[in-house]
Amino acid sequence: MLFPAIYSFVPVFSRAKVMIVLHDATAEMLPNLALHDRVARVLWNTKVAIGKWTADSLIAVSEYARKQLTEYLNVPPERIAIVGEAPASVFRHIQGLQVNYERLAALGVMPERKVIVHLGGFSPHKNLLYLVHEFDGLIGDSAYADIDLLLVGDTHPDAFHVSYEELVEEVRKRALTNRVRFTGFVPDEVLVDLLNIAAVTVMPSLNEGFGLPAVEAAACGCPVIATLASPLPAILGAGALYIDPRQDGALREALARMLSSPELRGKTGEAGRAAATKLSWKTEASKLINAIEALANQ
Repeated sequence: MLFPAIYSFVPVFSRAKVMIVLHDATAEMLPNLALHDRVARVLWNTKVAIGKWTADSLIAVSEYARKQLTEYLNVPPERIAIVGEAPASVFRHIQGLQVNYERLAALGVMPERKVIVHLGGFSPHKNLLYLVHEFDGLIGDSAYADIDLLLVGDTHPDAFHVSYEELVEEVRKRALTNRVRFTGFVPDEVLVDLLNIAAVTVMPSLNEGFGLPAVEAAACGCPVIATLASPLPAILGAGALYIDPRQDGALREALARMLSSPELRGKTGEAGRAAATKLSWKTEASKLINAIEALANQ
């Protein structure tokens, strides 16, 4: 039995062998941010402990994640196989005239204005209050008067704590409602248009086991600014600028560098596309099949 995430794991009273995918150790590293109260943390820790004890095999999504799981869950690295992730084929570079601007207009995107995109969840460890703070500081410079920030993703709660309401209030307090927009869920066929016209995609998370949204953006040729607290430096290489997500001013400086230099955006976008093309779900599926066969033969 394969559980593709610890969220879906339930104890199995069967002779079947059990394999669980553990994406990262964010909840163990940042418990007060990832889980909203003490009860949630106790339940999560109990579920992870049972899963770790029950599993015959564990999967991590990167070497970076495997090291975290070894450290925070005390799992020997040899018990953890690595099966990575990859962008879906829909995420690709589109020639300018093929971009559907009518669909983008529904998101508030205007051709005459540049957009910074964040794609993903609204959990506190995504560090979006920091992003809003850095964006606010950036647009204090008149050179960036034509820049907007789009926060793309489902705002409904999931297994982790969601700070959407807090973020909305922060945007309101900073008088940024005309410059920062929450799009809600955006389907892939629209998202690929957005990532093709975005000036930059940012991922300032305090921790990422993989960082798939950044890789999807890179596959579209969109320049990326990403957290060092992730495997993205190894995955994207020169296809991104990297920041310490806890350093005040680091993201603002990286955004200023990227937005002020078409040459840098072009070079970074090309390098990101080249890196993303090396990843494929077919390859990762083969790794998963090999891990399943190895477990079955034990």
